[in-house]
Amino acid sequence: MNVLKKRALTLSILLVAVLGLSLVSAGESRGPIVILGDSGFTEANGVVSGSGSEDDPYVISGWEVAPVGDEPYAVHIENTSAYFMLRALDVSNENNLDGAGIRIAFSQGGRIEACTITATNGVQIISSTGIEMAETFIYTNGIGLRVLGDKA
Repeated sequence: MNVLKKRALTLSILLVAVLGLSLVSAGESRGPIVILGDSGFTEANGVVSGSGSEDDPYVISGWEVAPVGDEPYAVHIENTSAYFMLRALDVSNENNLDGAGIRIAFSQGGRIEACTITATNGVQIISSTGIEMAETFIYTNGIGLRVLGDKA
């Protein structure tokens, strides 16, 4: 390979890497996502697509999420039966010792995918079924993943 082709290939790879990083970190900042029942899966709570079925889960994606005030969780999903996916979220919650970045309780059919969680406590899954997690990084000085309950 000649020098010009090598430089063009190097530049192409660098450009793809830089564009990829800027897309990952391009999330819009928002306050906590609090969904307490299936009716809480709304655009106001960060849902960007989906109908809640197994084949078309609600998708909450691309946000930088942090709690406000005394809210103990950045993302709080509870008492749901609709399918959902948390994808490419940048979650932070470093100020609440009793809270977590993400709490899923008494729910079913959820997936946490390609998220970054920086929190005192990372993820809590309480008495829930069918919750999956993949390609997610948890940075914590407390409990990274806590799974509790008879259905967990």
